[in-house]
Amino acid sequence: MLLLAGIVAGGCRRSTAPRFETVVADTVVVRGGVTARFQYAFATIVDADKVPALQAIEEADKHYFFGLEHFQGDVRQAVDASVARFMEEYVGDLPEQDPDWTTELELTVESDARAVDSLLVFTILRSSYTGGAHGMYSIECHNYSLAGGYELVLADLFDLERQAALREAIRRKLYERFDVAGDEGLAELGFFPEYITATENFEVADDGITFYYNPYDIGCYALGGVEVHLTRDELQRL
Repeated sequence: MLLLAGIVAGGCRRSTAPRFETVVADTVVVRGGVTARFQYAFATIVDADKVPALQAIEEADKHYFFGLEHFQGDVRQAVDASVARFMEEYVGDLPEQDPDWTTELELTVESDARAVDSLLVFTILRSSYTGGAHGMYSIECHNYSLAGGYELVLADLFDLERQAALREAIRRKLYERFDVAGDEGLAELGFFPEYITATENFEVADDGITFYYNPYDIGCYALGGVEVHLTRDELQRL
């Protein structure tokens, strides 16, 4: 935790925090009688191209947000590429007449970006419906060094001993929240205890770290998304 303390305690605080704007794009595509609705709200870094570290973060954010590998282009072009890929994957080539399947498809992707001392924290909220009994939704977090432009992973913040302690702390939090004595009690509620560990899907904040588990990550869909927050004091005691 010494590295994390140095990162978020202001020891290397930037004199000027980056500024953000939200690029919004809504569109409807109809192919072969199937309607697909798309909503995007991408938090972009203002003048990112003037600072190499910010440019690296911006490119990584576009990759994660739109799910496009090796993409080169601006946000508007990324929207077009994302829509085209979605339509190809879920609709394909349909005849002009109405198909038997008339489900209306939906994809909504929103993001938030903020500076936390010397870090940039980028959060993506994604929801979609592509047929079936229910839609899907997720939250995805990425934490970057503002100075270096690289993404932080757990190994950057915790050594192996503290990662093991972190796993146990997360379990204790879940036992307490759901009022169970151990893994057996969690399993009865629909959790998959063998998959409960410290996820790389975490968000650094001034008061600690929040770990996010999306549906099916550590339990059945009915459990929904699960969040585990560890305060700065709890992390220091690991």
